[in-house]
Amino acid sequence: MDDFSLYDDGQSLGSGFMIHPGGGSVSIITDDFAHSSDEETVETPLAHIIGRSVFSVFSSNKVTPSKYPPPNQHITTTTTKVKEGRKDESSFYENHPSLADAFDDNPETPRGERRQLSRSALSLRTGSLPSGFDEIVLDDPRQRGAERAHDSPSSSLRVPLDFLEDKVKTMTFGRRIALALQPYKWYNPRGIENQNTKSTEIEESSSVRKAPSLARAWAYFEHFTLPRHVMVGRRERHKKSDGLEIANAGEQHFNTRLYNPITTPLNQMGDFGLGFGLYFSTLKAVGLVTFVAGLVSIPNIIYFSGDDYSENQVDVPFILRGSAVCTIFEYTPCLNCQSNDFQDNPSRLKEITSADGTMTQLFALKNKCGGEDFPQLPIGLSNLAAVVVVLIGVICIFIYLRKEEIKFDTDKQTAQDYSIVIHNPPIDAKDPEEWNTFFEQKFDAHLTCCTILVDNEVLLKKLLRRRDLLLKIQEELDPSISTKNDDVAEHVSQMKKDRNCLQRALSKVFSGIPEWHTAVSKLENEIHEMLVDERDVIKVFITFETEEIQRKVLFALAKSTPDEHYCFRKELCLKVEEPAEPSAVRWDNLNESSSQIALSLILPFAITVGSIIAATSFVKYIREVANSSYAAVVVSLLNVTFPQAAKFLTKFEVHGYEGGKQTSLYVKISFFRLMNTVVALFLVTPFTSTITSGDGSILNSVSAIFVSELVTINLIQILDVVGKFKRHYAAPRAATQETMNTLLSGSEVIIAERYTNMTKILILALLYSSIYPAALFICSFALFLNFYIDRFSLMRSWRPPPKIDSTISQINRRYVLPLSVGAMAVVSSYCWAHFQFDNLCPTDEVDQNYFGEWVIPSETSSIDTDIMYHEINETTQFYKFCQQNMFRAGYLRIPALPSYQPDGLEWMSNDQERLTLIFGWISLAMFVSIMIVCLTLFIMKLTKTYKPRGGIDDEKKSFSSLRTPAYIPSVESSIIPYPLVACPVSDISEELFGWRSLYHSYDHYDLTIDARRIMGREESGTSKADSAFSTFSHWPPPV
Repeated sequence: MDDFSLYDDGQSLGSGFMIHPGGGSVSIITDDFAHSSDEETVETPLAHIIGRSVFSVFSSNKVTPSKYPPPNQHITTTTTKVKEGRKDESSFYENHPSLADAFDDNPETPRGERRQLSRSALSLRTGSLPSGFDEIVLDDPRQRGAERAHDSPSSSLRVPLDFLEDKVKTMTFGRRIALALQPYKWYNPRGIENQNTKSTEIEESSSVRKAPSLARAWAYFEHFTLPRHVMVGRRERHKKSDGLEIANAGEQHFNTRLYNPITTPLNQMGDFGLGFGLYFSTLKAVGLVTFVAGLVSIPNIIYFSGDDYSENQVDVPFILRGSAVCTIFEYTPCLNCQSNDFQDNPSRLKEITSADGTMTQLFALKNKCGGEDFPQLPIGLSNLAAVVVVLIGVICIFIYLRKEEIKFDTDKQTAQDYSIVIHNPPIDAKDPEEWNTFFEQKFDAHLTCCTILVDNEVLLKKLLRRRDLLLKIQEELDPSISTKNDDVAEHVSQMKKDRNCLQRALSKVFSGIPEWHTAVSKLENEIHEMLVDERDVIKVFITFETEEIQRKVLFALAKSTPDEHYCFRKELCLKVEEPAEPSAVRWDNLNESSSQIALSLILPFAITVGSIIAATSFVKYIREVANSSYAAVVVSLLNVTFPQAAKFLTKFEVHGYEGGKQTSLYVKISFFRLMNTVVALFLVTPFTSTITSGDGSILNSVSAIFVSELVTINLIQILDVVGKFKRHYAAPRAATQETMNTLLSGSEVIIAERYTNMTKILILALLYSSIYPAALFICSFALFLNFYIDRFSLMRSWRPPPKIDSTISQINRRYVLPLSVGAMAVVSSYCWAHFQFDNLCPTDEVDQNYFGEWVIPSETSSIDTDIMYHEINETTQFYKFCQQNMFRAGYLRIPALPSYQPDGLEWMSNDQERLTLIFGWISLAMFVSIMIVCLTLFIMKLTKTYKPRGGIDDEKKSFSSLRTPAYIPSVESSIIPYPLVACPVSDISEELFGWRSLYHSYDHYDLTIDARRIMGREESGTSKADSAFSTFSHWPPPV
């Protein structure tokens, strides 16, 4: 290695070329123009002739390799059609005089079919006109698909857009603030000496780092981090009559705009991946269903908040009005009560002294809400109607989301729709031409791309670690110090000499430049040894030119009984399936077996269970020493922080695709939040505190959680304090452009967390809907609020998420939502059976020891009462202690039926018995039916064969006509803002990457170049280094 610099070590033009040899002339089109081509373009691209390579092409007079037609064969046959109504181009050349000077015709002259470069301009660019060619001409991009040209004068010569010149009105407020404050040292200590460098310039090799530019970092934030859609002039560019076209990250060839969080239609959310599109559809659908269920529950809300139930609930908090919270209590004689009967809620049982002070007796607190005329049957049937509405709604959601899944998938064509992945290729099948020949012979299919993945996971991780350490060294080095290897080594040696005893001791714990430098050297030695090893092929990704061919291959090869006719090398039946999206492939985790994946899941899930137990104990402790409001805040904070812990645990798991990782996160987070939010309330709240008022009430805890979820969680998300700190404080103080850009890479979004946040609120509302019907409205409001806040975060602060598939959505709609409805029905039936939640049953027995006047001081109870003196006589209703909880441990009764009341200790009224009988059997039938359906869907999922989503219509384009990423192996770094490519990039067209760096060529992110530098630049070293990496081959379709 010659240089510690991460920049390109050779001159680059910053743009590729398309060379078109013809009779006595050569036509040149830069990559900027080539990106506007479509399937009708007839020019033959030499994709590997890019950057400085074009100089050697000119100097050697070798325009095409042998596989292309000789120079005397004319290839370019297209003509340019000037679009009618286009503005006069003279204004454009007046604004760009350097471009006007490059042509030998008059700028005022209307442009014909071509504009010829003058010899002086050519000499300026190449040094001399290559012999054998009379002229070099620059094609007008408009003939390469007029629909892709800018609707502006500059379209006649597609100059890359300079993001530093974005109009202020199109910028985010954060960027406007940063640009306004960057001249001030207190905000931007590094000054603005490098702020005016064009964002389109490719940095040249330098052994001394350039000062980072805050303006460029914010340009990166808005054009790479945040999602944008394509614009044509002042109009939005539509991929169909009703949709926008999402722009590639760093798009510089079309005008783009940020998505609008408010006005972007729901059917456009599929641009962010199938998983996110279905998430937002689910949010809106579930919000609508719970709102309708809330409307059905309005009679219950009116009754509970009225005078007949609890005297208008005057002292009840507003958010709990309309719930079953009871504020009318009376201490009544309890004949068989003992002190340990209410040990979980001692305030329910009091030892009261008689008025004359001669005796004491036990009195128990009786809930009196509703009175003897409590219309429990109609109120309960209204709740049952809400259950039925939610059930019907979930069925409709299931059907709706299936249609949305097909719509999102067919509306946005990506490489996934044209590709297959082969899971069992021969370990020596490294020749892409062999795969090309196989599919041509068996399926008459044209292969457009072929990615052959080899087993180099450990190698990639070491190369990634080396890159990270190099960037850390650059971050800490003084900008005046050269990054050449010798200079860095000398500086490191001096640093070691200058350290005192304490610094040397601390360096054992806290690493610095010398330790990083040593680690880099060690890594390079290890990498050097690994590069000579043979690598086995582990997977092959094949991309066809048409979706029809892809489906044909999948139908043939994805059968449970393979056809020997399609065996590879006449003996191997290939195991194939449709792959995940390119951005969802975890390229460094694709070589693990199913058993290894299963073993990697055991420890994280065991820790998750332990976390649930610890969280429940902590919430119970807070509830005991403080109150339910504090406990609710703790519950919400635990719900917010656990996803980060789950993310850390998932790092120890093995997942080949982002969908699998997100599914694992979804299960862990859902399990934790369900237990922490819903189940923990049952465990820590006494049964007799279900409908009481005050801090001990379970309804008070539920309402506090709703408030916390509505306010605390959303406020934390919308403020994005951590993200703003990184963008406005840490970034201006970063030492390198890479670090500055990384700090503006946005907050990571976990789609599993978003789904669990939705299901947590929904389940909480459904389970308590019988005694808290207004929770359905609160849930609906919370989901619609999440809908817009999540959209805002996705379009303004979150890092671009991987485009995962519909796995989590399918789990949610197939199992979670139906089982939630079943749980709603069952819990509601138990709630109506348990009313009045006081564990007191009326009895005809009397005890004359209670006769007389009793004094009940208000201070003897935590519950206020107006009763001071109470006369007990033979007309007084006496009570006995009885267990009304049919859902308690050791006494579970399924379903909750009136027949399970102990003889002589019945507490249900006639209305309540009828309601419990109806609700109990219906809820059981509903739950069993849902379980059968869920089990059937699960079995069908395990046994299903390939079935395509949607049909193929004539409007669908070929793969080469799309601007969509291909399956290019890459790895991600937490401190490098762009992916690091794990295969040679020299032969890969820019549009296949799906992203473009604002200041480096793709070579800068090529890990194979790192390997060549480590091996040495001799030819043998280069070939050995390349053999250790995956390969990507591209065959453009014939014209």
